[in-house]
Amino acid sequence: LHDNLSEDNSKMKKECGSLREENEQLSLALKTSNSELVTALQRGRKMVEFSKQNRTSTTNKMDTMEQKVHEINKEYEAMHLRMSNMASLKERLANTNAELKKMTKKVQIMKPAIKESLEIIPKVLRHIASGSDGPARAGVNSMRKILTKIPN
Repeated sequence: LHDNLSEDNSKMKKECGSLREENEQLSLALKTSNSELVTALQRGRKMVEFSKQNRTSTTNKMDTMEQKVHEINKEYEAMHLRMSNMASLKERLANTNAELKKMTKKVQIMKPAIKESLEIIPKVLRHIASGSDGPARAGVNSMRKILTKIPN
């Protein structure tokens, strides 16, 4: 019985030794695995943080670009309005120039008629002052003929 117990004790010691060894290996593997998991988790957290920062940065850049596009659109609309106003002013200027040319032609036509009338007026006034009706009427009639040359 003693031999059997001693043999069983020896077997159990060997088994306990191999179980300890296996336990130490499993413990070491568990520590290594746990360390790898902690490292992976830290990397994952860093990646998430970087992704958040990158997303925030991208969002800010997009907001800035959207604001710039809005400002450019406002400038374009203002420039389009100015161009439209300039076209209207150009048309009005062309019309004014045309009217000015017509008036200049009229003035050129009127100048000799006015000059001729100014030469006749003192003669007509002298005839009226002297009481001679006939020559005064003739002078007035000449002035009427001259004035008909002036366009409306």
